[in-house]
Amino acid sequence: MKKIVYLFLIFLLTFLNCASIQISEWKSFLYENSDKCEIYIYHEWSNRKNADVYPFYGNDIKQIISFISKKSTAGFFKCGSTGEIDFLKNGISILEEKIFFNIDCEYIVFKFNSILYSQYITKNGLDFLKQLKIE
Repeated sequence: MKKIVYLFLIFLLTFLNCASIQISEWKSFLYENSDKCEIYIYHEWSNRKNADVYPFYGNDIKQIISFISKKSTAGFFKCGSTGEIDFLKNGISILEEKIFFNIDCEYIVFKFNSILYSQYITKNGLDFLKQLKIE
């Protein structure tokens, strides 16, 4: 029985470490391959067609990427989406999937290497997004 518990713990620690590496890899990919970031804040649970758009460039992109925590959330899309983020290179999105976020539930959802992630947004990130929502 102890062997099963040990094997499970080793598996769990390996899985958590791999997820953390994937998040770091994704962040590096975004920073190295994008020259523009657009944040869309939806109006009353609408979509990109009816949203305020905020473009960011250069070091601001790195700051926005830093708002994504390594801490995973419990679930996906539990609150819906209040906006999305797109990373572009020469005006073309570099991502296969949209990155959705929810300010009130403090999470961001994205897909990388065919794996769906749900990560918390840092306190600085939440403050930043809430400020955009107020403007």
